[in-house]
Amino acid sequence: DRDPREAALSEPQSFARMLGSDRILGGSLFAFSIVVFVYYSIWVLVTPFVEPGYEHFLRFFPPRWYAIAVPVALLIVLFTAISAFFGIMMIKNGKHKKKAA
Repeated sequence: DRDPREAALSEPQSFARMLGSDRILGGSLFAFSIVVFVYYSIWVLVTPFVEPGYEHFLRFFPPRWYAIAVPVALLIVLFTAISAFFGIMMIKNGKHKKKAA
């Protein structure tokens, strides 16, 4: 009947294990975001200035058109999902208010 969070806090080993797994996940996500940031920064800021003799360096990067298209597409998907979520919540709240009235 106890709250699972209280049980976890009262048992030091499980709480420490929980903190450790959260730290591993957080550290992994942080490292991944740093790698993506550095890769994207090199792609956008360095590759336009690569000399003609170093084309082998450019094979690690897609065409620069994608440097704009992918973030724009992700933003469109994100805003669509957020708008859909708010729309669904507004519709659900409207139904509850009609039932209460």
